[in-house]
Amino acid sequence: MGVFDEYKLAMAVVGLRFSNAGVALVTRMALVQGMNPRVYVVYKQAIATLVMSPIAYFSRESNNCSLNLMSFSLIFLNAPTGVTLNQNLFFEGLCLASSSIGTAMINLVPAITFVLSSMLGIEKLNFGSMRTIAKILGTILCAIGAVCMALLMGPKLLNAELIQPENWLLGCLLIFGS
Repeated sequence: MGVFDEYKLAMAVVGLRFSNAGVALVTRMALVQGMNPRVYVVYKQAIATLVMSPIAYFSRESNNCSLNLMSFSLIFLNAPTGVTLNQNLFFEGLCLASSSIGTAMINLVPAITFVLSSMLGIEKLNFGSMRTIAKILGTILCAIGAVCMALLMGPKLLNAELIQPENWLLGCLLIFGS
């Protein structure tokens, strides 16, 4: 069991990436068949609410804090700008681009996080350190990969006539914005 304990985190990340790709494929299939991306977001949020509400209610016994007006107001203001805006941008972009773009652009999250944390001074850059050089090279590689995927559509494959080339870049930008 010692060998598996060492790789639990890596296996969890790989499993999460596979499930993310599966969701992108199923979502793209639903969008291609005519589902409106905003309706899909409403369904997704409603199902998440129905699943998470009982869990939150019954696990509340151990935590005895109450929800005051300020906390409720912050949650209420964050709802349209947080996950809802993110999902609307992602699914609109997925409707205009492809599921491979949707899953590939998610690989930019660590690069964007590194750039933002470096600019804000949270991440200290020591250019003599191999860790810093590896992070910078990884960030550059992620950015180059995303630009290549956005600009090079590749050959037409099965059902490729559903993707319109003039909307491809807009879809990539929407997914990047999410």
